[in-house]
Amino acid sequence: MLSFSAIHRIATRVAIKYPEYIRDEIYSAAVEGIVIALRRYDPTKGASIETFALAYAKGYAQKEWERWKKPFLSLDYEYESKDGTFTLAELLGKEDPELASVEYSSLVEKLAKEENEKKLLELLQEGHGIKECAKALGKSRVWVWKKLKKIKKRSQVLI
Repeated sequence: MLSFSAIHRIATRVAIKYPEYIRDEIYSAAVEGIVIALRRYDPTKGASIETFALAYAKGYAQKEWERWKKPFLSLDYEYESKDGTFTLAELLGKEDPELASVEYSSLVEKLAKEENEKKLLELLQEGHGIKECAKALGKSRVWVWKKLKKIKKRSQVLI
């Protein structure tokens, strides 16, 4: 078995190679990989438990990194073609009148169940990043990401 300090050392060793804004997520994925490795470890195969755990930690970290690297497309960004410029919103069609009539504040009321969630959405609307939101709310970046996941789930239910 690995001690907590060994697990922390391995996960930190893996996470340190990634950009700072994603390290918490990578660290968590690496720990998840180590836990899976501990369940699957077979000492009769010849590899040490640390080597085996490191391989799993790297694999899970890489999967998390790939998930975060997926590009985001802006509906308002102007793309150029030989026929001129266009936006993705134009390609997808005209704006739905019902959707346009939904006010931002009423949407926030439906999505944010707690006062700090409302404040988080306001900060994001103002253009603040995750790190700045976390600092303004006195919370960690991981907390902000978890709240955003919850809000995203609620928004998918509304749609």
